[in-house]
Amino acid sequence: MSTRYRAAAIGAVLLVAVAVMLSGCTSAPETPTIRITAPANGATVLAGDVRVDVDVENFNIVDKAGQAPVLGEGHVHFYMDLTTLPSTAGQPATPPDPGILWAHVTDDTYTFTNVSPGVHTFAAQLVNNDHTPVVPVVSDTVTITVTTPG
Repeated sequence: MSTRYRAAAIGAVLLVAVAVMLSGCTSAPETPTIRITAPANGATVLAGDVRVDVDVENFNIVDKAGQAPVLGEGHVHFYMDLTTLPSTAGQPATPPDPGILWAHVTDDTYTFTNVSPGVHTFAAQLVNNDHTPVVPVVSDTVTITVTTPG
């Protein structure tokens, strides 16, 4: 093998090795998830304050509401008794009905106050800094029964 071909072969091997090493450095971000950890789906709780806790993975909850979207960061919208989650890409993830109770929160918990007896559905959704839903939509929902004390 001539020196010229040997140098070309070594160069090709080095180029492939560098490409393989760099490919390991540029992995795609993990898909974000959200899961309501309390109250449990199907639980029965007393009327009054109902605290909803979530577990969020692969997403940074930050206090940048109203700012430009940044991949992998934003906040949580909590909803009570919302039939269909707002999920239109590029549109704020806010309920169309002003009577729906909801909150945008930069934490993994929110407490709904003065929840009346009955069956209620609670949802949590990851949203971008500008209140638009993460695409694809990342949410979780539980349905509980709220009873009167006594």
